[in-house]
Amino acid sequence: MKIRILLFSIFLFLYSTQTKAQGCSDAGVCTMGAPHLYTGDSVNTTNEKTSSINYKATQSIGFGEQNTLHLLTVAELNWKINQAIYLQLKLPYLVNIGNLANTHGIGDLSLSSTIYKEINERSSINTIIGFKIPVNNSNLSDKGKALPMPYQTSLGTFDGILGFVYQYKQWNFTTAYQKVLISANENSFLANSSDWVNNADAANYFGSYKFFRGDDAILKAERNMSVNKKWIVTPSVLAIYRVQNDRVQDPVTSIENDLPNSNGLTLNVIGSSSHQLKNNKAIDVTLAFPLIVRKVRADGLTRSLITSVAFRF
Repeated sequence: MKIRILLFSIFLFLYSTQTKAQGCSDAGVCTMGAPHLYTGDSVNTTNEKTSSINYKATQSIGFGEQNTLHLLTVAELNWKINQAIYLQLKLPYLVNIGNLANTHGIGDLSLSSTIYKEINERSSINTIIGFKIPVNNSNLSDKGKALPMPYQTSLGTFDGILGFVYQYKQWNFTTAYQKVLISANENSFLANSSDWVNNADAANYFGSYKFFRGDDAILKAERNMSVNKKWIVTPSVLAIYRVQNDRVQDPVTSIENDLPNSNGLTLNVIGSSSHQLKNNKAIDVTLAFPLIVRKVRADGLTRSLITSVAFRF
């Protein structure tokens, strides 16, 4: 009971601050790989079959730039090839609702492999290798008007991801790097363009003409706490560091320029709860808030609050 009251109090306080941060799931690196399949479990679950396939459906709600509402539905397939290797495929669908337009569509695909290595009875290390595959060039428009990144269904980049998860007893420590390998972003939003002249709402969004996103490095620490045999609560702290400044292109000269203050640290506090059901099914609930933010966030990943419910079967 004390744990639940403490977590609720922290969440209530953080929500009241209404700060902005990079959403921990949008770019991909934070939720990719088999260690996230089962909250509180090792990848090498001994009571599972050597080879098995399971599924997960997640519905998330987030609030972004200018109170843009983001609804994210993710269908996930997880294939355990053997006791050491997992494959994961994630297919998202996004709905974005804001004061400039409403957009929707399939999001970027995620494909990853996790390799499990037991160190001893109390610890293990998992290696994650993955890719984020774009489904469009981030150039959605509304009535011919170019829309900023918060309204796009794709980041417009082909990314490579490498990560490691060290598990010790009930603790998980994650480090990972998401690198933009190919940028195909053709976004052409400019708040001062003729499309949005005299539009006060558009003026509040970051410009993203031919946007090029910087790489992300993450560190995450989480602890699994058993309330009972079927219920696990997992508080965690997630740091996302944008390594380079993002870049945009000058529409007149075609010269790329850095966006000052678009690199740096985002720090999120996350609380997850997993309840085991019958026949290896489970329900997961997650709530996340930011503590520290980057000043310039033209990538559309801003979130002041993220909450999600997932069903595993």
